Amino acid sequence: MKKNVLILFLVLICINNTAIAADCTVTDGVTTFPTGTSCRAEPDFFQLKVYDMKLCTAGPTAPTTAAAMVLTNCQSVLTSSGGTSVSITNGGSTTISGTITRPDNGTYTHGYIRISNDFVIADSRQYNISLDDDDDNASADGTYCATTASGADCDTSAVTAVNQTMSMGSTQFGSDYLNEDTVVTGGLVSAWLVDTNQMLEADTDGDVKYLVGVQAFTTPLVVSDSTTSMNTAFAVSNGMTIMHNGGNPPRLGLNNGPFSVILTLN
Repeated sequence: MKKNVLILFLVLICINNTAIAADCTVTDGVTTFPTGTSCRAEPDFFQLKVYDMKLCTAGPTAPTTAAAMVLTNCQSVLTSSGGTSVSITNGGSTTISGTITRPDNGTYTHGYIRISNDFVIADSRQYNISLDDDDDNASADGTYCATTASGADCDTSAVTAVNQTMSMGSTQFGSDYLNEDTVVTGGLVSAWLVDTNQMLEADTDGDVKYLVGVQAFTTPLVVSDSTTSMNTAFAVSNGMTIMHNGGNPPRLGLNNGPFSVILTLN
């Protein structure tokens, strides 16, 4: 059976609008702490909330501070009014709840997704050097570090990870720059932070409700009578950002990182 696979969307969840961090180096289970600003790694647990996924026959109009994105050329393939939480672990699977709709036969040039700006991450790992966690003691706490409900904890032996909610705010992009254009496998991605009315939110973190994104497919996606099913996979191999927050010994910071949503038509 022929499969059409496209990277539907890559969300850029970075500390600012500069270049995305490089992958972290992991050797025999030990992560090399970044000597620069940050690196990306796969967390033990990653959860996001999806509200809407669409396929579009033409590019949607970008949101503004006065108007939501225009989606008249799009058809929903997944909708969930309250959002459906998707918990992701390496090699695991989960059922996505919500209303799933088969799109009409046709050629689709763009993909769209709307998710919450809140993400849940948990991670526990060993680093190559002893690090200072966020207890403000300015001392080396240990090489084993894990997420807590609000930060990180390091010790001389393995630390149990706690789920931490990380929110993406508009000021992380700068007050005037909320759109990230990035070339990924399958096309060009743009992303915006929007409020409850899905209008562009430019300057107030507390007013951000969703992250919406659009990908222009390099190769259009064709739905025909022979299309019988659709699978959605979430790739989070770079879903966490490990940050060097200065200090001596180095202070550990953790934040969310980029992930991709992969749509497969059978």
